[in-house]
Amino acid sequence: MNYILKEQFNCAFHEPNFLLYGSGFLLRSGLDEHGFPEINFDSIETCRVTISRFGGTLLSDRLKLDNSWLTTLCNALDSVGSIVLWVNSSYMKYHEIYQQRESYIHAIVVNKYCQNTQTFDIFDPLIMDRVPISGHCILSLDDMQKALFTRIVGNQFAPSIGTLFYMLIDSSLQAPSEIRHEISRQALSNTKDELHRYAIQQYFKSCDDALSPANNRSRMAARRIFEIINVLFILPNMRLLQRALEEACYSKQTMEFAYEVEKYWRELSILALKYQATLDENILDRIQKKFKLIETQQAAFWKHLSAQ
Repeated sequence: MNYILKEQFNCAFHEPNFLLYGSGFLLRSGLDEHGFPEINFDSIETCRVTISRFGGTLLSDRLKLDNSWLTTLCNALDSVGSIVLWVNSSYMKYHEIYQQRESYIHAIVVNKYCQNTQTFDIFDPLIMDRVPISGHCILSLDDMQKALFTRIVGNQFAPSIGTLFYMLIDSSLQAPSEIRHEISRQALSNTKDELHRYAIQQYFKSCDDALSPANNRSRMAARRIFEIINVLFILPNMRLLQRALEEACYSKQTMEFAYEVEKYWRELSILALKYQATLDENILDRIQKKFKLIETQQAAFWKHLSAQ
């Protein structure tokens, strides 16, 4: 969404604002498309609430598998410019990594459609190669149709494939104030609300179950832990929270606490990679101990923030 705001409206948000004003620091636990443990935040609701608080509106529509889908999509592009689409990753053939991984529900930005070449100009915000990248790509009409209507079953949180999102905004967006209030409010929810309070505990319990017995699936589960922490949710979110804490002039003690919790998560991700490579029981034991440490320290961190 921030890409669209920058490219289309020339008014990109300060990056932490999406999570700060849309409750994006509230975590939840569940399973991904392939039954592996996942911990994340409600990305759609986070965007909707944030854009609303800044004076805009996030709208959505569901494309239908008939002759109307391309017309609907092109009309949306003509009307509002760039849109976000949820697609099946297997048909993103502009990068080989998508053919090397199992399919998953993926979000891309569609900028325009060229009738002459029957191709879409898109922006992919997260190509999960060995080093994650983003960039502008070209997708054929045929691959777009398959990506929109080849279903993936199982993800508890992602929107349905073929869902599009777009924004209507005021050109004079202004950030709400009271950063500290927003941080304290979410920290309190992470200590009081059952859905968020037990998210990390439930995630670690599911990870523990997925990592044994030692086999190829447990290797995949270990790799998924690494990606969840480093690429998709935990560390990216924590770094954005740290930026918000710095902007709100939190104390040195609070900042050091935040860096310490981040370090524990990073250590866990490295252990997960080692377990993927070796399936060593001693490493699994270290992972389980790290689970308990993080669960305790993350809870203490939220309690500390809620009292600030």
